[in-house]
Amino acid sequence: MTHELNLYNQYLYPCCIPWPKKPYVLIDSNDCEKAIENYLSLRSSVMEQFNRTGACDDYCNACPFLLEQHWLGAGKIKRITLSGTGFCQFRCAYCKVWHRADEPKSDFPLLIKALKNKKLIDENLSITLAQGEIAVHPQRDAIIEACGKYLTKIFTNAGIYNDKIEGFLKSNNNSSLLVSMDAGTKETFAKIKGRNSYDRVCRNLKRYAQAGGKIELKYILLPGINDNTEDVDGFINLCHEINAMSVILSNETSNFANTWNSPLPFSSIDIARYINENALNQGFAVSLIFFNQADIARIQHRDL
Repeated sequence: MTHELNLYNQYLYPCCIPWPKKPYVLIDSNDCEKAIENYLSLRSSVMEQFNRTGACDDYCNACPFLLEQHWLGAGKIKRITLSGTGFCQFRCAYCKVWHRADEPKSDFPLLIKALKNKKLIDENLSITLAQGEIAVHPQRDAIIEACGKYLTKIFTNAGIYNDKIEGFLKSNNNSSLLVSMDAGTKETFAKIKGRNSYDRVCRNLKRYAQAGGKIELKYILLPGINDNTEDVDGFINLCHEINAMSVILSNETSNFANTWNSPLPFSSIDIARYINENALNQGFAVSLIFFNQADIARIQHRDL
């Protein structure tokens, strides 16, 4: 909360966690600097109330990612996430973004400029671009150019190869792609993504990798759909083929707030262990996200 900023459509949030009742400020394209001032004021108010009473009735209560730690104060912004509804040619079964009809113009380039003007950007800023599919975003070039030389992670489905993205990966050594494959077979990919594009995506990933791009591959666990060894084995093989920098294993998040305290069924834990162990044994770093701590312990066999 102290150093993070999430631009979700035309709203500024302190994080990108899918949790209800987060503090937010509406951004005004005509006066981004004023919106930033309002955001910082709201953030300070929320933090002050937590520090003083240990709770905030209006925002963030019961969020599992809000930890009891010493806040060092509201310094410069160290992480920015661009998210929200956006243009996308895929129709992923777990994604609610493409169901939305509103496609607002992104204020991201203006936000970066305003933060620079107010000297609020930390020199080690990291940026995540996760608003729809960047390759088909009408402001793609302006958004990518605004990232400059900052550490930047681009979320993409890799269904369309884009020279601008390739050029950015080549010019910015701190940049990488994150692609949520969620499958290792054509059939499962089509079922999840709503498109028969598995082969094309694999070709594009290999092309980005050959151009020197660093790529993380993600596997969102979907019980009854991709929780089988055939898909996992195909996914791990693709990791090898593109020399993936790491693997991300994620719980499905559409009902995240309501399922946080519910343990995963044994069948899901078993396949999660299979993914985790195979990836680790073959030399890939693995991150487990959107699992509660008890399930992480089960996946890593720390519950035994």
